[in-house]
Amino acid sequence: MLVGLATPALAQVTADGTTSTQVTINADGSVSVGIAPVVSDGISLNRYDQFNVPKPGVQLDNRSAAARTIVNEVTGTGGTRIEGPLEVVGQRAHVIVANPNGIVIDEGRFVNTGRVALTTGRINTSPTQIAPGIFQQNVVATVTGGTITVEGGGLSGQMDAVDLIAHQLRIDGPIVNESLNEGASLRLAAGQSTTEFSSTVVPGNTGLNWATISGAVADGTVLIEITRHGALRANRIGIEVNDRGAGVRMAGSGHAGSRGFSLRADGQIVMTGADIRTANGLALQAGGITTGSSTITASGGDIVIGSAAGLDATDTRISTPGNMIIRGSDRLSFVDTGLTSLDASIQIDTTGPLIGQGLQAEAFNHMLISADSIDLSGGKARSSLAAQAGSLIMTTLGQTSAGDLLHAGGLLQGGSVTPGLTDRHQTASAGAVTLNIKGDLRNTSTDDLAVIFGAGGDVWVRTMGDLENNRGRILANGDITLTTAGNLRNMVEASALATAPDIRRETRAGERQWWTFWMKRRTETLVSYDFGQLSHPDQPASLTASGAITIRADGGLLNSGGEINANGGDLNITALHVETIGLGDGKVQLRRVCVLVCSFDAAGTVRYLGGQLNAAGDIRIDAQDHVINRAGTVRAIGHLGISAAQVDLHAARVPLLVMRPSGFYNFWSSKGALLFLRDQFGGLVAETGGIDIRSPRPLRNWGGSLTAGQEIALESGQEIVRAPDFRAAGSDQTIGLLANLPLLGR
Repeated sequence: MLVGLATPALAQVTADGTTSTQVTINADGSVSVGIAPVVSDGISLNRYDQFNVPKPGVQLDNRSAAARTIVNEVTGTGGTRIEGPLEVVGQRAHVIVANPNGIVIDEGRFVNTGRVALTTGRINTSPTQIAPGIFQQNVVATVTGGTITVEGGGLSGQMDAVDLIAHQLRIDGPIVNESLNEGASLRLAAGQSTTEFSSTVVPGNTGLNWATISGAVADGTVLIEITRHGALRANRIGIEVNDRGAGVRMAGSGHAGSRGFSLRADGQIVMTGADIRTANGLALQAGGITTGSSTITASGGDIVIGSAAGLDATDTRISTPGNMIIRGSDRLSFVDTGLTSLDASIQIDTTGPLIGQGLQAEAFNHMLISADSIDLSGGKARSSLAAQAGSLIMTTLGQTSAGDLLHAGGLLQGGSVTPGLTDRHQTASAGAVTLNIKGDLRNTSTDDLAVIFGAGGDVWVRTMGDLENNRGRILANGDITLTTAGNLRNMVEASALATAPDIRRETRAGERQWWTFWMKRRTETLVSYDFGQLSHPDQPASLTASGAITIRADGGLLNSGGEINANGGDLNITALHVETIGLGDGKVQLRRVCVLVCSFDAAGTVRYLGGQLNAAGDIRIDAQDHVINRAGTVRAIGHLGISAAQVDLHAARVPLLVMRPSGFYNFWSSKGALLFLRDQFGGLVAETGGIDIRSPRPLRNWGGSLTAGQEIALESGQEIVRAPDFRAAGSDQTIGLLANLPLLGR
């Protein structure tokens, strides 16, 4: 038997002589270590000049010592390599391997061990009081430097727990805790620290804490790196960085069982291509978090993510059947990222801005979102935030910004009102969708519709700035209540032509024609009405409720090219002033060429869109200043009442092109054409009720109409500025050599 030899071939394990540790090299290349006797509290201290585990393995013989904890500390200058099995022979025990010079594991395996700790700390023992007058000796590892590296062969075994504790960790291979014990765990701990190992914990007991880590210094580097080849497997996985400002970089995978997954760092956590799965919840806490092309999936439990310095998630999928809580004190950014709570709720809260570009967030129950400002625009896909069965509550704080909510081409959806539900800032659920906005709310359609939808109830919105619905939809299977300290604009962006068309009338006279005996000239007349083209004529701005609609605006209400429909109740509007405007779309053109007879070339249509205020019940409009209906319609099934300083009705002169077949009137030379102008829209309608206009001034009417099923009451009467009109803008002319050709229209 060879004991303690240090030749190159046999120098895998060499005792340093300060402990009663016996080393034997076996014929198969394995190493047997007769561990030192227990000093106290089941601790066997063993010190080595070098300690390596070759492929044939190392056996720690615990049959005589019967230790609960076997400490293997390297006092020499070389690092430790573990390339084979490290086995406890005899009574099962915890194993600690400590080498300040660093440890490399490549196909290492632990057999018959309780808990395993690999550390670059220096070892000592310390008395700890466990009861009055009663002390126990605990092993203490103090880490000030050193790196632990797991290479491609990895680390495995059936262990109660495995802890890797070093200043830096690099995981480039799998770490697999094969134990089926529910509490079996894996922990990676980096940074300068002190770890105290409790001597009272016996092997097999996973319910008590064995290793307590404390201490931290300032360090802004990445202390844990998990490469794309790195893989973590255990019932419970914990990753922690103790140094202030230090971080974790993860590109590999981590699969935790029933005890969940936790990752904590004071600095940045960077995940690129990471795959984290857990059977029972995840806790992620860092100074800052960046994820890219990563997946975080819990099959049970909650996911809690906290970031002090912001979160940037790109192309990331996070899913759990439980609650999802994401909190920060700086910017939270989600780009083409999905958040899913299959059976519970999602809460996102930050005192900084929230940016969602292509953010897809879906909760079965509630969704509570609060931030200093919220920007939901851009991204590869349409943003969607949906609380399917519960309430959607969104709050902006406006502490360091205007507090705006920008929603472009996405979906905000809530399922139902939840009495008593409030977010962290005391915004209470007032509908299926509740939006409490410190600044402006802009709901803007892009190539995709921007929709705010109360799927199973009301929509309630309050803004301290303006509320703008630009080609968007605010819809409710209930009531809609909109309150704004600024202006409310339900609008479609359009050129000036939509309300003031370009009207062209041109006549060009040519030379007298010889075949008319020089009595007639060739005359060409062109008339056109151009209202321009709306960019999305099929996307009017719409506020539509299956119940009633209530609008309160400290500024004005502008309904330009939009619709406001209270399909199951009353429409009540209180504002500084109210304007509802229909927008023209299209062009008509008529060309006429005459000598003895006239030929015609005509094409085009014009239509008016929007400017509609409709209610299945009554409509009540109260304005401090004016109410203007310009080419729109205000229609109530019941009563219609308006109170304002001035009420104006403006009909639209809509061009109508009528084609007629050729005939005797032009010697069958071509089809004929007639162009008419007729007054349309600009009306007030109360189908079964009356109209009541209360104003100190007469209602001014430019071709508009008032239609009621009952009495029309005008407090100050009516001034007919222009009566409704239907007239030709141009017509056929007389036949003959002396035909007169005036300009079409006027």
